[in-house]
Amino acid sequence: DWANMGQGAPETGPLPGAPTRDFHMNIQDAELEYAPTTGDTELRVKVAEYYNHLYRQEKESKYTYENVCIVPGGRAGLTRVMAALGNIQVGYFTPDYTAYQQALGLFMRISPSPVLHRNVHEALLPSEDFAFEAGGRGLGAMLLSNPANPTGQSLEGDELDAYVKIARDLNCCLLMDEFYSHYYYDGENVSPEDGGADDDSNWPKTVSSAKYIDDVNEDPVVIVNGLTKNWRCPGFRVCWLVAPKPIVEMLGSAGSFLDGGANAPLQKLALPLMDLDFIRRDTWALQ
Repeated sequence: DWANMGQGAPETGPLPGAPTRDFHMNIQDAELEYAPTTGDTELRVKVAEYYNHLYRQEKESKYTYENVCIVPGGRAGLTRVMAALGNIQVGYFTPDYTAYQQALGLFMRISPSPVLHRNVHEALLPSEDFAFEAGGRGLGAMLLSNPANPTGQSLEGDELDAYVKIARDLNCCLLMDEFYSHYYYDGENVSPEDGGADDDSNWPKTVSSAKYIDDVNEDPVVIVNGLTKNWRCPGFRVCWLVAPKPIVEMLGSAGSFLDGGANAPLQKLALPLMDLDFIRRDTWALQ
């Protein structure tokens, strides 16, 4: 047995109370072809439904499959984003996910800009300080994980809403790494195991900036997530970017010369994992 302390890795095996995951499949001849660089359309639809159901039921603007780009892992997704950005400054916090600095340094057009906390004792940068830093530096984008990796601190509620609004007002692209967005343990709902309802009326706590976006095709927010952490399937290398449609088109073009797209058969195998009832039950077991 071994453990790599520099690489976050979830428990990939069965969890008590979790729904069964069937990983058997017959690969059809058509699935031996390259997948589209934006991903399997059926999977893209399911990802869009996930965000609409959990975070946008009362919003007029809804995600469609055209707002979703399937990518072969989170790093590949971030690399596509960096390739699609122009000559801009991209802010990032320290500490945060260690791969950010390396990813930001791959492209000469990108100027990485570490954002420091005014109060070093504050675990999170208050939204008013974010507005000051983003506006004062002229940041074109801000890359951050939420919950933060490795500190676990979380932007939620009014503060997360304020971050999205600031990004909208300043036209600063908010690049939200939400790979740990199911890892919350302070929700108000009661799990089915403890007597809570076992149906769609009772979801465990999760957090996403998708809840605070006004127009999915206008607000400059790109969400990065995938099967790696929340679904506990890092070996699949199936992740996604959720963004305005024009950005997704650029991300698809970037994928054609960077990584060639995600694994086609495993995108099909991922479809049952994106059923909403499966997600609800599996997240309760995770928490």
